[in-house]
Amino acid sequence: VRIQDAQPDGTNPFPADVTARLERLNGINHAGLYYTVPDNGTLQPRTTATRPLRPDSPIPVIAADPGAIAAALPELQTGVAYGEFHQDRGERVALIGRAAAQELGIARIDNQPAVFIGDIAYTITGIIETVQRNPDLLLAIVIPTTTATRDIPTESASYEVLIDTQPGAAPLTGRQAPTA
Repeated sequence: VRIQDAQPDGTNPFPADVTARLERLNGINHAGLYYTVPDNGTLQPRTTATRPLRPDSPIPVIAADPGAIAAALPELQTGVAYGEFHQDRGERVALIGRAAAQELGIARIDNQPAVFIGDIAYTITGIIETVQRNPDLLLAIVIPTTTATRDIPTESASYEVLIDTQPGAAPLTGRQAPTA
């Protein structure tokens, strides 16, 4: 289930505790806020490698809280997903999708690779191999929402909530979630 702002104006319409509110509802396994960070042309992710990126295929940056990552049901090729600790502290960490990792020439994380978004380095904690929901994560670099809010202007972002439900609970969740 996805919840979107009916009248997006670039501001976050969801309460700060949206994940906790939704995860208290019956039938919800995981829920979390995410949005694609608007690119004004200065955010193109890069590594310290000399291999140039194709400017015609920018890599999107997605800000997601740990609940949104869990709701996507990812399978990691290597590493771990960032968690509440990273979210709460606004740590500069990132998950990278399989296609984005390939584009940036990142095949492993044991050497603690970093990706630069603008002029800020983010340590990659894991490479996403596949997801059952939200396939956009495979093409992107994913950072905590608290970090994105601090580091990157988000005035024209379109906020969404992704919810993973138990079988049969989606219709009820669709009715209850907007109120919660």
